[in-house]
Amino acid sequence: MHALQSAILEAIAFQLTNDTPLVEALMACLFISKDSAYRRIRGDTLFDISEIEKLTAHYNLSLNSIFGLDKNAISFITKVTDKQDFSLTDYLQSIEKNLQIIRQLPQKHLYYSARDIPIFHYFQLTDLCHFKLFFWQKYYLHSAQLKQASYMPGQKKPGFTCPEKLIGQIWYAYMKIPSTEIWTYETANITLRQIEFAYQTATINLTTCRHLLQQYQQLINHIKAQAGQGNKFQIDSDATLEGAEYHLYFNEVAIGDNSILFDMNSRKLAFITYGNLNYMSTANAGYTDYLKTHFQDTIKNSTLISTTSQKQRSAFFHLIQQKIDQVNQRLDSPATLY
Repeated sequence: MHALQSAILEAIAFQLTNDTPLVEALMACLFISKDSAYRRIRGDTLFDISEIEKLTAHYNLSLNSIFGLDKNAISFITKVTDKQDFSLTDYLQSIEKNLQIIRQLPQKHLYYSARDIPIFHYFQLTDLCHFKLFFWQKYYLHSAQLKQASYMPGQKKPGFTCPEKLIGQIWYAYMKIPSTEIWTYETANITLRQIEFAYQTATINLTTCRHLLQQYQQLINHIKAQAGQGNKFQIDSDATLEGAEYHLYFNEVAIGDNSILFDMNSRKLAFITYGNLNYMSTANAGYTDYLKTHFQDTIKNSTLISTTSQKQRSAFFHLIQQKIDQVNQRLDSPATLY
């Protein structure tokens, strides 16, 4: 029973922010005194059935997963975007909350199977970041307010606001988490397709299109520099040792799926994206252990293009450079865009 209580407390603690201590969470949910909450945290007093019911319901915990009753049953916490009432700020806050919790743990590592370049990278370049988020809402969420809207850097649009401070906090938290990313031939293509499609559909004009391509080029150069050095750092910063370690692999045959694994020594947390902006998370040991093994196997069959692998790194980023050049060339010959 003590093991069950510890598992419940650990699962709850992982969902809390720094502003909400575990003891206060228990007091609020169970309507008990601080002393009573501390006794439960220490294990001096065990949860009764009604308390377990309240906690698992409030924090969306699966008793099947906690008890280990069904190894094939995996409980996920879902974050589903409401197309009718979508809040970009709320969406980004949920990402920032998870990153801040993980950033402050003594041991952590992020594994990312990148179908698209991880969104955190874009948060360093304002106009490119705004374009990505605008594109998501217009074409993935089919925002009614943005249906006829075009995008122009610095121009405010009804239905689209971007919380700059929050974006900066997300990037900073990501920068402080050691990471391993696995890219494929397709990883760098998605944003280029989005920019080109936006131009074809008059969502952006030619000047904006070239500007976004310039920022994308700047981003690619920065990621290449981070890979070369083996750690993250702020773009255009002289403090190039400020971030955590950064490992970049290239896989010729894998299909990136934007799956994410946070490995925190004795605990792991997996995120699975679906339906464009929706995601599910789980700490189920069976699933996260499987995903960790999957990442390790994929890495074994991939080419390290960070730190010492200068030849392989140069060849890979040269391919991306060629793709950017091809889009610019098509802009010079508009007939080839369609």
